[in-house]
Amino acid sequence: MTLSMKWPPNDHHWGLLLLVSACALACGGDDATSLPADDANEVTESTEPTFWQHVAPIMNEKCAACHQTGGIAPFPLDNFEDAERRASLIADYTANRIMPPYLMDVSGECGEFDDGAALTDAEIATIGEWARGERLLGTPAEMTPPTPPSLPEALDVFTPEFFPKIEGSAIAQFDEYRCFTVDMGLTEESFVTGYEVIPGNTNIVHHVIAMVVDPNAPSEIEGLDNTQAIARLREQEADPSREGWHCFGGSGEGVRIESVPGGWVPGVKPYTFPEGIGVRVRPDRQLVVQVHYNLARPEVRDQSDRTRVRLQLANSVRRQAVVLLNDAFLSTLGNTPPDVLPPGDPAAKYSWTMTGAEFGLPEGVPVEVLSVSPHMHERGRKYTVEYGRDDVFECRGRINRWDFNWQLQYDYVEPPILDSNSQIRVSCEYDTSSDTAPVVPGWGTRNEMCELTLTLAFPEGVTF
Repeated sequence: MTLSMKWPPNDHHWGLLLLVSACALACGGDDATSLPADDANEVTESTEPTFWQHVAPIMNEKCAACHQTGGIAPFPLDNFEDAERRASLIADYTANRIMPPYLMDVSGECGEFDDGAALTDAEIATIGEWARGERLLGTPAEMTPPTPPSLPEALDVFTPEFFPKIEGSAIAQFDEYRCFTVDMGLTEESFVTGYEVIPGNTNIVHHVIAMVVDPNAPSEIEGLDNTQAIARLREQEADPSREGWHCFGGSGEGVRIESVPGGWVPGVKPYTFPEGIGVRVRPDRQLVVQVHYNLARPEVRDQSDRTRVRLQLANSVRRQAVVLLNDAFLSTLGNTPPDVLPPGDPAAKYSWTMTGAEFGLPEGVPVEVLSVSPHMHERGRKYTVEYGRDDVFECRGRINRWDFNWQLQYDYVEPPILDSNSQIRVSCEYDTSSDTAPVVPGWGTRNEMCELTLTLAFPEGVTF
């Protein structure tokens, strides 16, 4: 079965490495090496937990991928002294589920996710009991922190070194959106089975989206193909010596996107699709990389960036994947007036609902939802996604404490099935208590969004 799809269903950005916030205390890792279990002959007779026999195994598995000597976190947790020095803060942050930075609700009341990076209630209790008790050392043991996640083999491409400039507008006050064409050098059809994006300068990079574009395909501008549409965008540049072109929404006005194999937002790790699933890329296609630069802080406005995109490739897959995203709040920018958030409200709410067809799902084809990626900006507080039919909805993802610095991608344990007749409802809550004017949706970091990105897998035999 061959599936013909109009891409993208809407014209705004993909809103999927680890970015450590100043208050970060722990972050999860993969393939941790466990420490020895409790040995009654080696530990103190106290019934209280000890660091080496009880707490260190938890930290080794859930924290030390980042918090190790020489790691990306601001301090290590691979030794007793550093952990003991910050014990009270660690207990508070883990109890409130601020750290490790797994934001999705894992209670089971709103979907089941692959939550191996999150702490269990028992682990939180053990850390808290140790931190608020005598903080016993226990019998020292060797701690072997896991290797930070990465793709072992991948095609590496880079954006050019670029010095962004503030564009300045009501919907991107301190920002610049820039697109660059990057040569992948492919000689045969391939499938992206994993991706990793490494921003060159996390001080200024807000997000990165890698998009596949067919240069010879018709653009969304009558009479122009994609190559001509990009050339027209280049001609509109005030300074033709600058690399790339302006591109609010996707690859720029009028440029038709074929697929989105990967991207980055703060907190996102390297991602590998499930076995046998990947995004199709043909050899005559171009990779267009969109980078959103945020320059709100004056001290970063003269800095540059050169971002690295890594694509793990396979010659074939059993099933094709696709990434779809929508934001009905952002889409109201086409209305007069657009929807806004009221100022001075610590719990301002916005909700939107789409059918599967409106979201971009093809008619008559059931798809599996592999993962969900919520996206809001700095005022965000809570986020919920629900799937339903005939206005009967089931909660399938909830974040009770949004953190802009940790915009993770969450994999379902059992992928939900959606089709064009399904309904998708997204509810966002914001704190606008410090605003004195209505908050307008927009692409700028100081604006707001209520976006949902879904990574989907089509049935075997469905191609596009």
